[in-house]
Amino acid sequence: MHLRRLTRLTNGHSKSMEHHVAMQAIFFAWYTWRRVNTGVEGKQTPAMASGLAEEAWTIRELLERAAEKALAG
Repeated sequence: MHLRRLTRLTNGHSKSMEHHVAMQAIFFAWYTWRRVNTGVEGKQTPAMASGLAEEAWTIRELLERAAEKALAG
């Protein structure tokens, strides 16, 4: 329900494959590194639960890491 771009029932649907792929990447990064999941023990993000991070990233950290990766790639 978080990623409404997968349906054409809203104005938020992706109009090109490039935008669709970019939005999915942003969503998955947010879900993994930022969103605290109540289903995971101790209210953690999936990255915290798997040992990849010690705390949830801020939106700023998420965007900075994405920019670093874009410049390196």
